[in-house]
Amino acid sequence: MSSSSEALMQPGGTGPAENARTCDPAYPPCIPMTFNVGVTGHRHLAAANRSALVDAVGRILILIKQALAGAKGKPDLGLATFSAEEPVRLRIVSSLAAGADQIVAAAGLELGYVLHCPLPFQRDQYALSFHDCAPQDAGDYRRLLDRAERVLELAGDYEKEPELAYLASGRVVVTYSDNLIAI
Repeated sequence: MSSSSEALMQPGGTGPAENARTCDPAYPPCIPMTFNVGVTGHRHLAAANRSALVDAVGRILILIKQALAGAKGKPDLGLATFSAEEPVRLRIVSSLAAGADQIVAAAGLELGYVLHCPLPFQRDQYALSFHDCAPQDAGDYRRLLDRAERVLELAGDYEKEPELAYLASGRVVVTYSDNLIAI
């Protein structure tokens, strides 16, 4: 092992852990940490429980935000390659289905999370799936979609195999989530 390699591994060396604190230009740039909160749940929720559910989701997202506020670039947490100067980016991963998906997406946006939406179909085709929901759900879908930072439209076929498309978008949500809210 070379002496420079040994120095990187020594406590107090100038390796990646110190880079997290200083973003030394001698190393690759530090990246901001991103924490993804996915959502899965029921589409048809009792109206009587909606207000309490919205409050509970808001409290959960606030707790996540508070817990991660002090975690940026701390080598003891295994986050040495993340920037110590930039706040943790918080992201909601939601397919924007009526009910649980829309509640979590709206609460996250209100709290400063960004929104990424893996849709099971092309966005206009997916809008057809709201035919059995409350009229406001289709409008909320469009409004939330307009606020999304990223939208992934999967190649599902609403007419032929909708269940496979829903499964595929659900897998994307789970795969890209660090934490999953299930309602």
